[in-house]
Amino acid sequence: MPLQKFVKENAMRTGVYRYRDGINFNFRVTSSPCGKVAVRVDKSGNLCVTGPRHVELRFVTDLIDKHYEELRRDPRFSEFNPYNDVYSDKGKYLILGKLYSIKLCPADVHDIEYRIEDESNVIKFLMPEFWFDNYFAKYGASGEDSLILHEDEVSRLNLSKNIKVLLEYLLLGQIKKIVAKYCPKLNLEFPKVQIKKYKGRYGCCYYRRNLIIFDLGLVYFEHECIEACVVHELAHFIFPDHSPEFYKLVRSLYPDYDYADQKLDQSVGYLVNLNRQLHLEQ
Repeated sequence: MPLQKFVKENAMRTGVYRYRDGINFNFRVTSSPCGKVAVRVDKSGNLCVTGPRHVELRFVTDLIDKHYEELRRDPRFSEFNPYNDVYSDKGKYLILGKLYSIKLCPADVHDIEYRIEDESNVIKFLMPEFWFDNYFAKYGASGEDSLILHEDEVSRLNLSKNIKVLLEYLLLGQIKKIVAKYCPKLNLEFPKVQIKKYKGRYGCCYYRRNLIIFDLGLVYFEHECIEACVVHELAHFIFPDHSPEFYKLVRSLYPDYDYADQKLDQSVGYLVNLNRQLHLEQ
């Protein structure tokens, strides 16, 4: 077959191609006919490949295979994003690196509060009685003094969003405790703290607005991982960049920072495998 005809028949055009079951990638033709083929994860969490038109699909998939382990650790990759689901196993939920039962209890409180009982692996959420009654209405139950959220009921009644609200309260409380611990050491005014869903980052410091925002997905990780992220963002009030002075300050505040950062990467891998297992079971 003439080379020109072979290239024409095997030419890849800008568009979406299948990599493997459930995973696609976007291919974009570069202007240079001799350009390199590059694979990355874009801001939207999609697998993106750029390269010249004459490159073969087989070569692209082989390149993805080669860098697959590196790609799967990127929290932006939507297929492996560990923050898209509420992780549960046999009625227990993954929270702060452990499996807990979630128990709702009415109480004389104005807002949601929580109690972590490590001995019994239970997290109690105390909530105003009228909120508690609303949860019972969804379950079709009444006259109880507490409610344990079971996995099958959560799925049947589509209460995942409700659980995420509870997890947001819990994570915000954990982070505020850590912020209160380190602010005096940095002579900082207590900043505003918010929780939202991020892709590709665990937190962000807006030092001009005295605001730090953290990703909801941190609630799945162990306390030392969360503390490392909080210290990292607080240090940005002193050094807005990632200079050697910045990391020197971070490590002086939290000597176990490197260990916790490595553990965070390992935990992401654990969530990746758990996410894949959950999808296979479905």
